[in-house]
Formats: sequence, structure tokens, C-alpha cells
Amino acid sequence: MSIDWLHFHGNRSRFPVTELAKYGGSWVAWSSDGSNIVASSADSEAAVYAILESRGYDPADHCISYVEGPDDVFVGPVIWSRCTAEQKAELFPHK
Repeated sequence: MSIDWLHFHGNRSRFPVTELAKYGGSWVAWSSDGSNIVASSADSEAAVYAILESRGYDPADHCISYVEGPDDVFVGPVIWSRCTAEQKAELFPHK
């Protein structure tokens, strides 16, 4: 099954924000039509793939995305709240 992106985005945009907020700070797998979340993990994107496979789903039929949590701050391509102290020092070294 392939994803019909036009249909997916329409359904995804109607997903209740209050429901999505429950997944803040987690990776989620959207159903192929974008109407619901079929797996999630706060650990990693790889964990979501493993959950999908363990449930008999083909990961290629799902869109995986990160849901920002209330403490997440994006700094370029990274999420500040998930950075270690060493990574933060590397991003913004003190002179």
C-alpha cells in the first residue's frame, strides 16, 4: 500500500490538536491515510519502526514524524531539549 499524500495531508490537518499534544516529545507513526497514530515512542524513531514491525505493519506504509513537546527548542537541525551538555557546548561554545 502506498500513501496518497493529498488524502494523508487533508486527514492529518484535521487531527485534533488536543489528541496530538498527548504525544508531545515522542516519535509517532501515522496511518497511511493520516487519520490516526498507530505507534509511538519517546525513545527514538527507530523504536517506532520496531513497534510497527512487531505489530505486523510495513513501515513503508506509514509516515513517521516527531511531535514537539512543550520543552523542545529547535536549534537548526537539532532538538535542544534532547541534546547532551556536550552537544550544547559544541553548538554554542563559550569564548
